[in-house]
Amino acid sequence: MSDNDRIKFDDTLERPSFDPKDHGLDNSFRLTRFAAVGAAGSKLPQNTLSNALLASGLAKEGEPETVVQAEMLPVASAVPRLGIGYDCSVIPLRTGVYWLVQATSLFYPIIDDPYVMGKIACGKVLNNLYAMGVSDCDNLTMMLGVSNRMTKQERDVVLPLMLSGFRFRASDVGAPITGVQTIANPWCFLGRRGLVCVPEGRVH
Repeated sequence: MSDNDRIKFDDTLERPSFDPKDHGLDNSFRLTRFAAVGAAGSKLPQNTLSNALLASGLAKEGEPETVVQAEMLPVASAVPRLGIGYDCSVIPLRTGVYWLVQATSLFYPIIDDPYVMGKIACGKVLNNLYAMGVSDCDNLTMMLGVSNRMTKQERDVVLPLMLSGFRFRASDVGAPITGVQTIANPWCFLGRRGLVCVPEGRVH
């Protein structure tokens, strides 16, 4: 593999490690301090979500929770059986020819390099599509949680780096980013949604 190929494959190989001092920040700055407490286990347990879905009527007692119901399909077809609480949904379109596959994910910082964290967050969204056997992504939208505990200087340094990392990973797989939403709150997070239309049945 040539040097140019290696850089194209992953620019992180050529980037220096993130050092807060290089960006005018205090040496004690750590991005992971702005994650929610216990962020690694921040998702609801599946049984808690299942009970909420049952109570809301989105799932039925004694039946598998599914994103795609047989009666929703415009034509007779094999139906992928997915829990409605999963991070990816399969939506039959009215044409009866294509399915819309939609993946959603939000990620708290797990490392202190904002650029690499942006790449990880994008990869997490794409991973949910790949897990369905889909290798393409037609569209990505972003949601950026901006911690109101950051100083203006910290925001001015961290946010562009996180967005740049997300953008690099998206461009690496040819996925256009068509929208960005920001939310001010106590925590920092990044992610959102990936969409792709696939021929009916091309989901595993």
